[in-house]
Amino acid sequence: MACKKDGLRYDNFYSAVLFGQVAYHDFEGVTTDTAEQPRLVASLGDKPILILRNHGLLVACPGIPEAFTTYWTLQRACEIQAATDAIAGENLPITQTVLDETPARTAPFRSGPRPGGMAFDALLRRAGIRYEDLV
Repeated sequence: MACKKDGLRYDNFYSAVLFGQVAYHDFEGVTTDTAEQPRLVASLGDKPILILRNHGLLVACPGIPEAFTTYWTLQRACEIQAATDAIAGENLPITQTVLDETPARTAPFRSGPRPGGMAFDALLRRAGIRYEDLV
């Protein structure tokens, strides 16, 4: 999605969860110049997700569980968009009303004492790890 002119579309479940949370930063070449740092921060603004045009995906979250959950959701949204673009037919749109409501409706799964913790804890359990043992 970083290389697509229109970027991430909000026409699948996962992208709808991220509605209103994605910012973009135009490609300035290989990022080795520290002078780009303030422009990256300005592009991110108050969003947790930054799609670096012609480069890749970035998330900025306060904790590891939330960063993992946000990045996983973003990656899944991109995978579904790429898959649907590869098949014939027109994509089904999601109404503006549903897009406006979806982030708040999914907030209970992404918030709590440790934002993103519910999904992150499930992943750790599958790996036989307890979060408490990591901190």
